[in-house]
Amino acid sequence: MNTTLVNSNIITGVFANGNFRQPTVREANNFANRAVPWNGVGVDISNASCTDEAIAMAGLNWELGQSTVEVNGMVVPKYLATVRADTGKVLGITKDNYRPIQNADAFRFADSLIDQGCTFDKGGCYKGGELIWFLLKMPKVNICGDEHQMYMFLMNGNNGKSSLYAAFTTIRALCCNMAHLVAKNATYKVNIQHRGDVEGKMYEAREIMASASVYFDGAKHTMEELANIELPRTEMAKVIQFLLPDAPENASERTKETVVDKRNQLWNIIDNAPDLQNFGWNGLRLINAITDYESHGIPKRMTSNFAENRLMNLATKPMMADKAVDYLREMAV
Repeated sequence: MNTTLVNSNIITGVFANGNFRQPTVREANNFANRAVPWNGVGVDISNASCTDEAIAMAGLNWELGQSTVEVNGMVVPKYLATVRADTGKVLGITKDNYRPIQNADAFRFADSLIDQGCTFDKGGCYKGGELIWFLLKMPKVNICGDEHQMYMFLMNGNNGKSSLYAAFTTIRALCCNMAHLVAKNATYKVNIQHRGDVEGKMYEAREIMASASVYFDGAKHTMEELANIELPRTEMAKVIQFLLPDAPENASERTKETVVDKRNQLWNIIDNAPDLQNFGWNGLRLINAITDYESHGIPKRMTSNFAENRLMNLATKPMMADKAVDYLREMAV
């Protein structure tokens, strides 16, 4: 791994429109008081000893029901609405053969995960209950000299669109960046088959832990691979241009400004993030900067549910870092 101290080789500033400038206060302040992406989202369930306690602590101890769907006073045949019993909120419209899984039943297998060394961390619901989730903490691992905390998201959709699944992620201790990097021959997300019997739940838990082990080994290999890809600043600029291409000529000024703002934030992290100063100019430096931006980047327009939306996107969707990893691998061939 190339981790030589770069000192004078680092140009402190932000690269924009072909020139370097000092970072704005908004950009510079982004390195202070870092917290995990789920800070302020969900409920602390770390004291729970079992699924039932965790469900109650997370405020997920409400029932699901179904009702007919009516339009202009007429019942729509072959469709039912899934309804949150305590609030009456409609969580989704499904075919009439769909049967929702009650929250406690959906996550019951988590008890077996706790028996295998996981611990409850946080839990909550998204969009009023359309999606429910648990976050489980797993062991720590050292990757390229950095400490990473492994986590597992358990998620279940009550809207009829999302199945029960587990998603694996890591948090880099130095910067609280969240990542589920592309790993060869492994996936960060596995579907879970709902099983009613205890033996079936134990089997599912063992399968999930096996998948997690394969994924985290693959992610560790990916990071080690990236550390050996030399990436001078000029080459890094090409990758960033690929990830954040120019807005079309006919795009609005706001759209064009947004692209520039994203690039500025990313270059600011590459050049000025304290936790990257001991990294050489290699693929891992860039990927750590990208996961930093995706975990902590500051939008120009902050919405009330921004943190919640970002967490769900980070946990469930491909990241820009995944696209960058694929690109770097092609470059290295």
